[in-house]
Amino acid sequence: MHENKINLSVQVFSYQLKEYLGLYDMGGMASRLIQLQNGAKLFNKSGASYYEFQHFHQRKHLWYKLSSVFIYMAFGLSAAVAGLAGAPFAIVLLPIMGGFLAERMLISGAIRKNIVNSNKLLSGEQGKDLVKELMQIDPLNSLEISRFWEDFSWGQNIDSGPAASKRQVPLKENKSATSFSLKLANIAAQENQFNGMPMTEVIRYFNILCCDPCRTEVPQLSEADFILFLESGFLGKRAEGKLSFSNRKVMMTYQIFHQFYITAYNQFYISKDGNFDKYIHLLTDHFEGFDPDKVKNNFRTNDDKQLVRIRNQYKPYLQNIQPVQSRLID
Repeated sequence: MHENKINLSVQVFSYQLKEYLGLYDMGGMASRLIQLQNGAKLFNKSGASYYEFQHFHQRKHLWYKLSSVFIYMAFGLSAAVAGLAGAPFAIVLLPIMGGFLAERMLISGAIRKNIVNSNKLLSGEQGKDLVKELMQIDPLNSLEISRFWEDFSWGQNIDSGPAASKRQVPLKENKSATSFSLKLANIAAQENQFNGMPMTEVIRYFNILCCDPCRTEVPQLSEADFILFLESGFLGKRAEGKLSFSNRKVMMTYQIFHQFYITAYNQFYISKDGNFDKYIHLLTDHFEGFDPDKVKNNFRTNDDKQLVRIRNQYKPYLQNIQPVQSRLID
């Protein structure tokens, strides 16, 4: 019993240390919420109250604010000393610019955004309701995690009171039966006009582009843009314009589309002398920033095991980005 308490104390300390180091703030909001959920469960298991968990994150938020102030003050003092010593204005300006760059390097945009969002989610009495609901979500279900954040940040306005009283459909009863999964089910039932591959296979291949925890390695689309890509690229629906990835990873993008060509060839959806350019235009016609000639010169796979490794690593998340049958939805 005593050893269990020590082990739990070590886990709580490890969690707090990683929070202060910003290790949980480097990814997307989905992965940030998963670690927030883990932390809440650890605090609860250790016998700490919700308010202690809330207070910890408030202290962390304050720590990062003070760190920014300290960096600016340190470099600002250097600028003041240089000014008093009669240094040229350009020399005085250097420490100021250095302070700005140092602060941005130490506290990146992703870290800053996640810290602000986490603190906002935990603020006030409503934070307790939000964390209780977050703790009920399946941590391997990226759709539930991402929809939780969408509902409470933009969809429901996190400032406007306890979310539990505003949610029309309780999260537990939702069963991940989202409009997104319904749209995927509708697409999966239609005929692929691009190369004849079943749309369920197309969705299963490209769902890696709509997996927020995968964003450190793979370019990402929003759920809405992923649907638009499937409709315009494979169902013949006219697109209003080209789509954009939220994080550009050019070589990985080439590899994903090249591997789709290889997959189609291996599964006999294209002939041996199949239209290679067609698969290049599947990328360039639907996404901003890709020139056909440049893509053609780089359309290859450097590591044919890399996508397999990534899919295995994020398999629990990718399993949730598939069509659901309507019979599963109450």
